[in-house]
Amino acid sequence: MSDIDIRDRESLSKAVIASLEVDAIVMSDHAKGALSLSLCRQIISAARQTLTPVLVKPKGADFSKYSGVSVLTPNLLELSQACSISVNNIDDLVRAAKVYVDDARLQFMVLTRGANGTTLIAEDQTIHSSAKAREVFDVSGAGDTVIATVAAAMLAELDYVDMLHIVNLAAGVVVGRVGTVAIDQKSLLRALHADGQAPSGAVHSLDELLLLIDEWRDRKRSIVFAQGCFDGVHAGHVSYLQNAAHKGDKLIVGISSDRATCAAEGDRSPINSQNDRATVVAALAPVDAVILCDDETPLKLIKALKPDVFVKGADNSESLVIGAAEVESYGGRVEFLSPAEDNIVSEHERSISD
Repeated sequence: MSDIDIRDRESLSKAVIASLEVDAIVMSDHAKGALSLSLCRQIISAARQTLTPVLVKPKGADFSKYSGVSVLTPNLLELSQACSISVNNIDDLVRAAKVYVDDARLQFMVLTRGANGTTLIAEDQTIHSSAKAREVFDVSGAGDTVIATVAAAMLAELDYVDMLHIVNLAAGVVVGRVGTVAIDQKSLLRALHADGQAPSGAVHSLDELLLLIDEWRDRKRSIVFAQGCFDGVHAGHVSYLQNAAHKGDKLIVGISSDRATCAAEGDRSPINSQNDRATVVAALAPVDAVILCDDETPLKLIKALKPDVFVKGADNSESLVIGAAEVESYGGRVEFLSPAEDNIVSEHERSISD
């Protein structure tokens, strides 16, 4: 591909320039001939007129080809070749990168260092972030993943520390797979959850919760689901949730919304709002996640979450428990807390959860 003819270059140039109404431009140079000096200059010039940031994963020893860009993301070997400094002399390479950032007026440079993580060099700071330990199957596409994630983080206006953290997680995901793969939102969010970034007991949307459940299942964790109004949380509620949590590894609590509570109670409103009730329950130690339930029954949530265990009070009859058949259809089970376990949950609470 290094001998792309003139007509192909011109066609490529016209197509690229015509499509530059974007928030950021990413150029990943693999030295195959597509990103010629002429095309790079045209793209950079067009981007500067609209103040569009340009990010480049460079190739070769001459970075002058990318003069005027906002961000460079070289690896150690590429920076070593460009600076004529040994790849083993990290301190000198970082100092040289700092000089280049200043001279080229880059916003910043992200230096990828393989198993040693990434280093961000900006005008006034240098930040290092360690790689996330992961079994490496294939490094193909890791550099492209880094620059794509940097671009997304820039547009999201993340600070440099958070940016590097996410970059390392994304790179860790793709090197853990065979072949060249793209990082997607679901994989990145799962990596964030696995890295401990999702607080225990947080109130989640359904999409967020499904990602969290995927990560838990990857770790062979069993999922317990309980549902109710939980208005005016008292010792009985806490005891109920403590015992529910013992039925599996992770406890999800569905909180009946204000609308669902009114419908079930004949228009009698709960004392506390749905957000207040969800926040209180999410703060309880036995609870791993909370979701609001806007339906009068938990059937839709059960079908979506597919818990391993659906917990109910001891005074319920399995034949009358809405969702029991669905849970059992995929191999789950309904657990009825014994009177000793389910000791002082109010009748109001039981009626809302059914």
